[in-house]
Formats: sequence, structure tokens, C-alpha cells
Amino acid sequence: SANRPDAVMRDAHGGSEVTGLEFSPNGRLLASRGDDDTVKVWDLRKTKAPLRTYTGVESFFATSNAAWSPDSKTLVAGTSVRKGQGTGLLKFWDVDAEGTEPATVIGLAPGASVIRVVWHDKLNQILASTSTGTLRLLYDPLISRNGALLTASREPRRADPLDQLLRSKDATPLVGSIMNPHALPMYRDARFNKRSKKDDPRKPKIDSGPGLDGQSASSKKFMEFAIQGREGSKSIKNQDSRAELLKYAEKTKDGKYLGASYAHNSGHEHLATKTLEEEQEE
Repeated sequence: SANRPDAVMRDAHGGSEVTGLEFSPNGRLLASRGDDDTVKVWDLRKTKAPLRTYTGVESFFATSNAAWSPDSKTLVAGTSVRKGQGTGLLKFWDVDAEGTEPATVIGLAPGASVIRVVWHDKLNQILASTSTGTLRLLYDPLISRNGALLTASREPRRADPLDQLLRSKDATPLVGSIMNPHALPMYRDARFNKRSKKDDPRKPKIDSGPGLDGQSASSKKFMEFAIQGREGSKSIKNQDSRAELLKYAEKTKDGKYLGASYAHNSGHEHLATKTLEEEQEE
């Protein structure tokens, strides 16, 4: 039947809940993890009994799992601990070895549990999540590629001598103020604030007292301004230029007004005696 499974592992973990299943990259093995604190390796060609059983892998979470190495030769899983008690571990097993003891144990999360593990097949790096919400990344400088090596291989940033001076305890505090005449008015120094030299517009203006003829000083100033405006209206544009020049005709006959440079022109009339309208009438 199409709905019939190809293989069945009954009571794989003794009736306990299975929290994780992982197929090996070569497709021949299956790793299972359960609440019975074990990790088992199954040969998909012979599923009646597990090929390997690894004990002492505590699990308090329903999502705990195990992960395969890219070459399908190593299996890794994290352990759970009570909050604040013990250290969450990463245990590595060599699947080809006959024994069940882990080949390597790494203390990864002090006071926390290691819940899920991912072994990236291309980067060859391990990413593990913990019960405190943190992620831990493990890599090998020789066999890992890219990933964490892109940042781990960079040289640390050189310290700026000025930063070291400012952060040192023996550095003397800076005294003085920064003068910025082009800053915003609210941040500008008082010496550059032109507005401070003006009178405060919120203060009431003081009257200088009564003026002449019972008029106040303000009204007196307005009358002076009006009179000056009328007198200033007699500008040169309202004058007859010919008449203004003829006023000096009698004074220039003796030659003193023009000087000796124009003595050879004496006796000649330089200005017209008649206007253009008078000549046209004639």
C-alpha cells in the first residue's frame, strides 16, 4: 500500500516522547532523541534495534535534538540542566567507534541548557541555542570556511591615541568653551548673539516726557519727520536746470569763476539765450 511506511521503530525510546529526528547527510543513518535522556542511531537498512545508544543526555525541552557532521561520522547533542544549576554541555560521539562514551565534551552554557543544535554542512560550523535566549557559534580555524571566520580573522581596530587620552584616568579635564558663531540661536554663545544687544521687546517703552507746546516727545518727533519729508521733496528733479545754470552767468563774466584755462573763450556765449520753444515760435 502507498500509505504503508517502509520502516517502523516501535518503542524506540521506551514509550517516552521523541523530541528530535535527524537523517545523516549520506542518507543511511537516522538519529533520534527522546525524553528518556538518550540519543539513538538507527541503520535504515536494519530498523529492529538501534545501532548505537548514547545515555546521559538530559532533555527538559520538547524541541531538543541532535545534529550530524557533514561527513556523517560525528553526532552532537546538547544537555539540559536545572536553572542556575550546572552547565549545559555539547557532547560529540564518533558513530564508527564501538564505545558509547562521548569523544569530546564542551561546557557551553553555564547555568543554562543547550536546546537545539545545527551543524552547517557547507560552513562546517555549529550553532547552538540556549535556554537564556543566546546563540553560541563554534568553528574550527582549520576546517571551517567563511561564516565566523570572516570576522574572526580581522585584526582588531587600532586604538586612537586621542581616545586613549580621554579614557585614561590621569587625563586632565578640558577647561573652556567652544565658540561657534554660526550655531543655532539657542546654542549660540552670548558674545555672538546679536539679539542680546537689542532691547528686550517684552519690556515696556519709557516715554521721554512732554515736548514743546504741550506735545509729547513721540508726537514732536513725528512732526519733525513730516516737515523734513516736505522739505526733502524739493529735489533736483523738480528744478529747471537751465535756470539754475543761468544764475551763475553774471558771476562768470569776469573770468574768476572759471579760471585762466577758459580765458581764450571770453566773450563767447556758451549758453543759449533762448529756449527751444522760443526759437520754434520765431
